[in-house]
Amino acid sequence: MKKLRFLIFALLFICLIGILVACNAETETRTNAVYDINLSYDGDLTVEGVQNVCYVNNETKPLDTLKIMLYANAYKRNAFTITDAGEAYYDGISYGKIEIDELTVSGNQAEFSLSENEQVLTVNIPSTASGEKIDFSIKYTVTLPKCNGRLGVTQKTVNLCSLYPVVCPIIKGEFVETKYSAYGDPYVADVQDFFVTLTAPDDFVLASSGKITDETQSDGKKTFEITAKNTRDFGMVLSQSFMALSKTTDGIEIKYLYYDDAEPAKTLGIAQNAIKTFGSAFGKYPYETYTVVQSPFVAMGMEYSSMSIISDNLTDEYLELTVVHETAHQWWYETVGTLQTSEAFVDEGLAEFSTAYYFKANGNKEKYASVIGNHKLSYAVYKAYAEANGITFNETMSKSLSDFNSSNEYIVISYDKGALMFSYVFDLLGERKFKKAMQKFYETYKFKIATFSDLSDCFKKYNRGLNLNSWLNGKAVI
Repeated sequence: MKKLRFLIFALLFICLIGILVACNAETETRTNAVYDINLSYDGDLTVEGVQNVCYVNNETKPLDTLKIMLYANAYKRNAFTITDAGEAYYDGISYGKIEIDELTVSGNQAEFSLSENEQVLTVNIPSTASGEKIDFSIKYTVTLPKCNGRLGVTQKTVNLCSLYPVVCPIIKGEFVETKYSAYGDPYVADVQDFFVTLTAPDDFVLASSGKITDETQSDGKKTFEITAKNTRDFGMVLSQSFMALSKTTDGIEIKYLYYDDAEPAKTLGIAQNAIKTFGSAFGKYPYETYTVVQSPFVAMGMEYSSMSIISDNLTDEYLELTVVHETAHQWWYETVGTLQTSEAFVDEGLAEFSTAYYFKANGNKEKYASVIGNHKLSYAVYKAYAEANGITFNETMSKSLSDFNSSNEYIVISYDKGALMFSYVFDLLGERKFKKAMQKFYETYKFKIATFSDLSDCFKKYNRGLNLNSWLNGKAVI
């Protein structure tokens, strides 16, 4: 069944095309890769995977090499900051990894090499012309760390995110090999089509990206079939403790899986309202489902395509802010891709501003002003702290994650300053023109990877004189 399904998708593959790119109306087509993944979780710390990939060369030149990210190997060492490590490793230091058991290309055994940090796999392939496809298969074993992170076994959940090998995106003719960072989101990805089978002990309940199309039980095991098309990041969370609520609104099934929430219907309602608010403001939500899932988590939350993880350790106020923020990421990063490793302020700043705008759009102007005001206060407090303690504060915005001097600097630049910059643009353009610019940005770059320059061009259609260089280079007075 699995092999037949993969062959069918491979045959249909090159009929799938992308969409219009660029606010300047340039045209580009792109064919999604198809990931057919079969995973087996043993109920402890091991996941075994068999992954068939049908990849199309969307470049104008032939490809003879593929670069594949092995994000699970980031958990071999230094996956968390020193500040976060104590909370993340609830049962002592615990490391994870992925081991490649076999790699075949077009049915033939293939030699491969790993980067020094073992997070990038390089494999030579037969020369593949523009528009042609190449099939490869990987067998692997993932050892899960015991930690409250994206990938790991927590005290309540099994977080299966950043687990599968994924081909690096190609930008300007070069593979983008992302360098893992203990803070920020060290990911840049194309959208793909995923068809995933997960087998786990039958007492587990699953939350995932995409749509669970089938669920069967046999011999103490439960098998889930999941389909997730146009998906940038595929995530899953298992738990033996989950309870579930769901609502359908505008044809979208919105689900909340939780184990410790005194008002779960309220949380589900926040997610539902955020989907409606952002859909009205920026453009229609592109998926059939949206799942919010609770987990012990060292951060407040984390976004995946059509799924958001929310920490179980949030006050009511921060629970609402986090659910709205992660839902905003369904527009900014998951649907419209961004360069999170070099322009983190784009998706994080947009998600934070969108969170503030959520309140304004729902009639709470005071809360909108409060959220924006808190960003300004946070920025000012950190700047004063840095000056008082002789800490160099580099206020430029476009820089790699490794160029931030700390997680605190990353937060105030990407979240606080990012939100303040978009608030400035909002005030300059006015609400109507700002929304039109964002709708244009969303529709133009849906399922693509956009840069800040692309976003700026969309703003400039409504204000030709707009110049945000002082914000980017750190000279803007905040």
